[in-house]
Amino acid sequence: MGTRHLIEVIDEWEIKIAQYWQWDWYIEWQGFEILDFLRNKENIKKLKEGLKKVKFYTWEEDFIKDYIKNEEKRDFTKEQLEWFKTYISRNLGSEILKNVASIKDGQTILLQDSRYFKENSLFCEYYYIIDLDNMTLDINGYKTYDINNLPSNEEVLKDFNE
Repeated sequence: MGTRHLIEVIDEWEIKIAQYWQWDWYIEWQGFEILDFLRNKENIKKLKEGLKKVKFYTWEEDFIKDYIKNEEKRDFTKEQLEWFKTYISRNLGSEILKNVASIKDGQTILLQDSRYFKENSLFCEYYYIIDLDNMTLDINGYKTYDINNLPSNEEVLKDFNE
């Protein structure tokens, strides 16, 4: 059974990542993965660099039109499969942070904009908002942590079990 959630990243006062993920929203999985990623200052630096190279796609872009046309035939190009697997798949979860942090120079990556999914409390079971301007991690509107002073995984788990 899916446990749907949203991971959102804000940088330079704009939402740069807002993607839906199908599995494992809970603190002991995605929460710990996100916390571990954010504890490494080099990861944050690389993520900020990668965010400069992403944009939300529109249905009018040739790459997306071509992808949709190929989707009907299940005849994707290698580039389309790699893009889907690395940036769009509902199975990625917190891996999106690592993938964006490792974008090569000269690339522009198209991402899906699902920011409004978090407003659907029936289907969006959790959301994580990483605000790199204020250096905070908001977990489901319940608890906000200072990224520069993140508690241990055990302390976070305790916060959510109280």
